[in-house]
Amino acid sequence: TSTTVSGSGTVAVYYFDSVVITKTDESVVNIQTDGTTSLVASVYTDESIAAGDIKSVVLNGTLITSIGDDAFKDCSNLITGINASNTAITSIGKFAFKGTALTTVTIPDSVTSIGNNAFRSCSALETVTIGDGVETIGTNVFQGCTAMTSVTIPDSVTSIGNYAFKNCSNTSFTTITIPSSVTSLGSNVFNGCANLITVYISSTNGLGITVGTNQTVSGKTGLIVYYTNVPPVFDSSPSTTISRFNIYTYTIAVSYVNGVDNVTIEATT
Repeated sequence: TSTTVSGSGTVAVYYFDSVVITKTDESVVNIQTDGTTSLVASVYTDESIAAGDIKSVVLNGTLITSIGDDAFKDCSNLITGINASNTAITSIGKFAFKGTALTTVTIPDSVTSIGNNAFRSCSALETVTIGDGVETIGTNVFQGCTAMTSVTIPDSVTSIGNYAFKNCSNTSFTTITIPSSVTSLGSNVFNGCANLITVYISSTNGLGITVGTNQTVSGKTGLIVYYTNVPPVFDSSPSTTISRFNIYTYTIAVSYVNGVDNVTIEATT
């Protein structure tokens, strides 16, 4: 753009983002970009920084709107990358963080798409929070993330690609919720998720997934499927009095109990 700078007349002013890289030897390199809108591997390789020497990356500025294909692919020591503060980023490219050492990923709400294989084989990745703007989770995105314990999928997501969570086999990865916004669920999405036992999904999911035990959901058999928007069913004439507990204090939550207007709890000493 053009502007006037301290009486010097009209001059051209260029805006740059910076990429701050901390290396495994704890040295810090501040790289000024050339106004590019996509962060690619050449940003650091042109500075003679090897992929395996990168420990963390911080993006400063708003010009970079995408993490390009292969940007940090096989940066095997990278533990900190994209986070919720990177609000200018709108897309994450194919293989962008494949094979890194990330342990936690929070994808900002500004991101609308996650490319195929973006976080594939991130074997240290434990928790993933996907921002409210993401619409598409590509093929194989989290395949082989064997340490993953939980993932939060927002209501904005409409499509989950083939093998997206394949071989996410951590013993703590036992449940997942598929929001009602998902209209396309690829094949074998949960193939190899050895410990996944429970899926929560809307009754209006439109994906042909049936509530009950021993269900199959995209490559994973023997699942228990619950509807998230249907209240539980209780006996139509339950007792309204709970009595003779040998304790002094009670906490009780009652919801969707058919035929019960109130609950009386009697205590004894």
